[in-house]
Amino acid sequence: QEGDLTSIVPMMESEDLITWQRATSVFNEDTKPTFIDGVLPACPEIAEVAGKYLLYYSLSESYGNSGIGVAVAGLVSGPYVDKGSVIKASGGVSGVSSPAFICDNGTNYLVFGNFNGSPALQWRLG
Repeated sequence: QEGDLTSIVPMMESEDLITWQRATSVFNEDTKPTFIDGVLPACPEIAEVAGKYLLYYSLSESYGNSGIGVAVAGLVSGPYVDKGSVIKASGGVSGVSSPAFICDNGTNYLVFGNFNGSPALQWRLG
């Protein structure tokens, strides 16, 4: 339902790509990511890889305490199971956000932003 605080990363559906309604949520209070405590996931990106759906998301409490996690499902509509952190900010990376999945010539990459204004970074998956 709209405004439901237990709805975390709502999923929308449409039959005509004009009128949208909430279908479900990826997470709720019991299933939300916790590898960075006290913040909610943002910037979701879904990619289909080898018959599975991977939902990448970012968590950020501060510049030095942020990361990207992933949840996995057999259907794009879910249900998704959180697998936790795949990237955590450290060293010269002062925060990560806005994950985007890219497949280039059979190689999978996760591209993400950096809070300090540096160019986008990429991480080769697998």
